Amino acid sequence: MHHKKQLHIFWVLLFFLIHPIHTTAHEAIHTIPVPFTPQAPEKNWEQPWQDACEEASVVMVDTLYQNKTLDTQEAQRRILEIFTIKEQYFGASLDESVETLSSLINLFLPWEAQVVYSPTLNEIISELSQNRPVIAPVHGADLHNPHFYSDSVQYHMLVLSGYDPNTKEFITQEPGTQYGLDYRYPYDTIMNAIVNHGQVRGSHLSKAVLFTKNTIKNTGFIDRDADGLSKKQEIFYRTKTYISDTDGDGYSDGLEVTSGFLPTLNEYALEHGSLIKTEKNPKVYLLEKGKKHHIVNEQVFLVNNWKWYNIKTVSERYISSLTDGASIKEQRSH
Repeated sequence: MHHKKQLHIFWVLLFFLIHPIHTTAHEAIHTIPVPFTPQAPEKNWEQPWQDACEEASVVMVDTLYQNKTLDTQEAQRRILEIFTIKEQYFGASLDESVETLSSLINLFLPWEAQVVYSPTLNEIISELSQNRPVIAPVHGADLHNPHFYSDSVQYHMLVLSGYDPNTKEFITQEPGTQYGLDYRYPYDTIMNAIVNHGQVRGSHLSKAVLFTKNTIKNTGFIDRDADGLSKKQEIFYRTKTYISDTDGDGYSDGLEVTSGFLPTLNEYALEHGSLIKTEKNPKVYLLEKGKKHHIVNEQVFLVNNWKWYNIKTVSERYISSLTDGASIKEQRSH
């Protein structure tokens, strides 16, 4: 009996030596947390939202690189802002090539983009693995997305934000549908659908995508709106890179900075009763009839029912130009 048991064990071991058990190791899924918005944030698919896939794609990547979030109202505002920049500097159009979008990004946004022609699957995955989203123009009908409003969607754009090596799928932020968050497409579907606007399909220039990078190393010197501030300086002062006079006071942003005023606030248009202070000085003043009245302490501030969130930060140059009025030491009669 003992001999038979040993013989059985021998044959079992021999079987597994000849027929080893193969286990499939799952590879890691890689995703970049790109904030999502559909190109029609309020589900209104009339123009311009019907053709806002390019603008929405740019906004999503921009939001990631600026470490911000997107709600419906903010997404709509930001998409319209990209429309404004595009129409002001590149003219009105329904579709944009990757070359146009690359120029827009590099001139006006706080990151950079590079047009890559005939990208390979490995090149795209390499970018994604380094947490750099890829903006891809595609022939929409080739995606076969059941959520699209039409089967004949032509030029389209989306964001590649990750990949799943186990299922051979790209993870995307698909602006063409409200269901586009982390939407998956097979590798082959995306690679075959890539097509650049205005180029003949099958040509070298027709296969192009935008590689993106969270840096302004190569574009920080640009001053496209000619206001005297480079893109790097505009980011620092929080001015608009596409408008020479951000606060609309009649003076260019660069002139205001060199003169010591804030380029983001029309200080001499502040209303009577405004609460003001400078960035480096904790003193808070009440502005009345061109005079500044120092509010002596927190108790006086609170007893007058003023709110901290109503305080506006102004420049040292502006506040020093105001005449001193009587300090406020008690509750005022209204």
